[in-house]
Amino acid sequence: TGESGQLAPPPSVKQLAAPAPKPGSGWVSASDGKPPKLVAIGKLYVSPRKMGETIIDVREGRTSYSKYEPIVVSRLDSGDFYVMDGHHRLLERITDGEKKLPIVFSNELPRIEHTGGAYADMLAVKQRAVDLIRP
Repeated sequence: TGESGQLAPPPSVKQLAAPAPKPGSGWVSASDGKPPKLVAIGKLYVSPRKMGETIIDVREGRTSYSKYEPIVVSRLDSGDFYVMDGHHRLLERITDGEKKLPIVFSNELPRIEHTGGAYADMLAVKQRAVDLIRP
């Protein structure tokens, strides 16, 4: 219960009601401990299938609750980045006309191309997010 004796909302509801954190507000990459890095949207690659599902979600009103949180990525050998988490945020922010987005690096897959081929099929069809999203 809350201080007034009323039932307190579960933590997930509190998180949804809380204002979105702004870039640089304490986020760090799990893999390197550094704060978010701003990168040009042209350097972000996605799975076309996942991005297609995300576009449908947003058209149907299912948007992110954390628009200003960083996009979680894995490094590509080319110097670009593969989006692991944050497809809704990515879509919403590119649609809003943003040209640079904050990223943090995935702890589980900091370098996706070095996984022994586990993600080879997915990486073979990757596309730049900006080519799939029209602002």
